[in-house]
Amino acid sequence: MNNGFKSAPGNQNPNPWGGFENRPYLPRVIGRRTMTLAMKRKLEVIFTEVRNISWLPGAIGFGIVLYIGWVFAGQPSAARAIFGLAGVTVSRFIAGMAFWLISRRSTIKDEERTWRFFAAGFILWASADLIAGLFWIIFKRLPTTPSIVDWLRMAGYLSSFAALVVYPASPPERFRRIRDLLDVMILSLAVLALSWLVFLSPVIELELADPIPFFWISLTAVFDMVLVVLVLRIVLLCPSSSPRIGALLCIGAAFILLAIGDLFSGYLLTQNGRRPGSMVEAIWMAANLVLSIAAVWICISKGANQIAKVSTPHKSIRIRLELWLPILMTYIVVGFILFNWRLVGQVDRFGLGMAILISVLLIARQGVIAGQFEMRQFATLVNTTEDVAFICQADGLLRLANPALRKIIDCFNEPLDDIHLSDFLSSKESTEEILAKASETGWTGEVEFVTANGESIPIALALQPIQDEHDKPALLAATAHDLSQVKKRESELQRALKDVAAARVELQSLNEDLEKKVQARTKELEATVAELAKLNKELKKLDRLKSEFVALVSHELRAPLTNIRSGVELLLDGNESLTDSSNSTLVLVQAETERLSEFVETILDLSALEAGKFSLFIMPLSLPEVINKVQERFPEANLGHRFSLIIPEGLPLIKADERALNSVLYHLIDNSLKYAPKGRITFTAEAQDQGVCMMLYDEGPGIPDDEQERIFEMFHRLDSSDSKEVYGHGLGLPLAQRFMEAMGGWIRVDPINEIGACLVLWLPQAEECLPAI
Repeated sequence: MNNGFKSAPGNQNPNPWGGFENRPYLPRVIGRRTMTLAMKRKLEVIFTEVRNISWLPGAIGFGIVLYIGWVFAGQPSAARAIFGLAGVTVSRFIAGMAFWLISRRSTIKDEERTWRFFAAGFILWASADLIAGLFWIIFKRLPTTPSIVDWLRMAGYLSSFAALVVYPASPPERFRRIRDLLDVMILSLAVLALSWLVFLSPVIELELADPIPFFWISLTAVFDMVLVVLVLRIVLLCPSSSPRIGALLCIGAAFILLAIGDLFSGYLLTQNGRRPGSMVEAIWMAANLVLSIAAVWICISKGANQIAKVSTPHKSIRIRLELWLPILMTYIVVGFILFNWRLVGQVDRFGLGMAILISVLLIARQGVIAGQFEMRQFATLVNTTEDVAFICQADGLLRLANPALRKIIDCFNEPLDDIHLSDFLSSKESTEEILAKASETGWTGEVEFVTANGESIPIALALQPIQDEHDKPALLAATAHDLSQVKKRESELQRALKDVAAARVELQSLNEDLEKKVQARTKELEATVAELAKLNKELKKLDRLKSEFVALVSHELRAPLTNIRSGVELLLDGNESLTDSSNSTLVLVQAETERLSEFVETILDLSALEAGKFSLFIMPLSLPEVINKVQERFPEANLGHRFSLIIPEGLPLIKADERALNSVLYHLIDNSLKYAPKGRITFTAEAQDQGVCMMLYDEGPGIPDDEQERIFEMFHRLDSSDSKEVYGHGLGLPLAQRFMEAMGGWIRVDPINEIGACLVLWLPQAEECLPAI
């Protein structure tokens, strides 16, 4: 397991904690004693790792306390100056050696370079301090600026700058290094521009100090602030779970202290000149102390550097801040220049040039970010596909390969520089011929890829040339699709085709037998159809004869019934000598004659409707007038106070045939009188939906739900057992439904009514409107 650090020499089984490699492996056994022993071992390992440098912060801290006490205890002296210079030199050398020791134990290449650059920078600073101290001891003054001391310090800053540039804070990918470089340049130039605008330019213009020494001392403070901003950027890029954040924050705090010390040193220079032995050395030693603490922190958290292994950037607030940090710094520089121009009345040319340069770099950075996003999309598309994709040179050496190809050739971590296309490609054509054709016009065909275990995989390979700036095929782009499943399906299909051919022969034989059976059955069906057609024709003839017979009989019954009714009326009206018994008999005969006449009329109307010979005369009618005429057909004794008529004023006229509507209303009221002999009967009407809706209520037994559709069938009655008590033949409602539909309306049973029966009728309204009666 690679934990980010090298194991001690001679280790055979490195573990995540380092050390104890020769001891038996400690299994994960659940139990308090086992867990306690494991924790004890981990703590022992940590103490073993840091014991070589853990004394460094303590030693530096002790020196700082001693020096600060000396500063506040008395007047400046040569001994205190030498002690201060020596303390700064030794503390910086110790910090540099600590980072050099850490770099030797790191196994991550970029991080190892970072610690080595830091170590080199601190050692260069220590060398500069050593030369300055020797110069002070010999000549009782510091070297004249600029000197070798200043150049060594600048070299140390460049080394520290390189350390932060190469630190693996972001995942390695195409264009990322370019973006990182642009970010570093923008941030560095922005800090440099702000430093110039804020304090360098005013101090030089106002001649508050000697320009050359002040410039060199201020330059160190500027570089310190640049390093602080770069450390802040790295912290923003690191994932929140990274243990390096604490150490990086310590490094940033150390550079802040260095900047404060350098600024304080510049301030002293503007006053009476700076001499060693002041608080400046204490601040510098405190910065070296913080750097030593950072080194110890890195050593303790040695097994957890996962910064370089992050596969995708974390979408967090810190990443967004890192994305906007260069933009913010650019806006601050441009804004400060505009503010200074508005305040002073003139533009600082150096600051303006820096702002233009930073703006150009920012535009380039945004373009790189866009290109990086596009490349990330294409890379994700290629890397997630199951098909093989790779780039090779014209001679066949691989340059790039997606995981699908690496899986086939079993090359996940090894570089591709030494892998040739012929190492895993097998074809009837030679690899050289394929590459030559592909370099000219491209090549497509079927080949075989040989895996690491010797298995051959059929592949559909396509090679296309990639032209360079000289229009020459420098590289070849290849896509390949695994044909294993296709070949398997082809073999299965061949077997299936053979089975289909055998089944087809058998099916053809069965089909011939079936055709014979179908032909025989068809003849039987044709004979049956002909016989059914003949029977249907005879049934239609019989139905016509039935209708004609019923109409004829009904017509022939009408005349005798009329004569009987007239004779009975004459006997009842003109003969006063009849006894009560005879009179009652004649009245009964008259009533039965009326009932029979109505029955005959109903049969004749139904016959005419079915034959299509019933002529309707649709005209505007007043519903109150029609209902009044219907009421007159019922004896006062039967209807009387039981019938209620509710018709609003201004009811529109309806379009209907008067005779048909009269027959409909008569049959409906007659049914209510028969089935509700004691309850009330209510007839209402209202305008609705471009027509008139009529409702007839009674208080009878009602109509069951399953009978509400069947009551409109001919000769259907709710209960055939009541035929002796309630006369009727089941023709009134069918006749009413046919009349309503013929007049453009409808009739139905209201299912909501809970007491008695409720029939709802609707007819379209006429254009004219008469007042209600």
